[in-house]
Amino acid sequence: MLNAQQTAAVLGVGEHDIPALIRSGLLEPLGDPQANAVKYFAGIQILEMAGDPAFLGKLRNAIYEYWQGKNTAKNKSHIRRTNGRH
Repeated sequence: MLNAQQTAAVLGVGEHDIPALIRSGLLEPLGDPQANAVKYFAGIQILEMAGDPAFLGKLRNAIYEYWQGKNTAKNKSHIRRTNGRH
């Protein structure tokens, strides 16, 4: 079993990207962990994923989309806050 930090290292992504990949359905933790529980992943499955260029492309696109959405929401929030002030 690999934890999130180990999984991120094998896949070449940031540990902070793991929750986004879980939400996107590209990674599935073992068992049925609670939202705030430490997540573990099947090592053999992660190694297989790391060797699949097509999967890595999907993974990278999911990360781009997640952070683009977060940044867009952040910018909209900032604009709403500053539009009220002159």
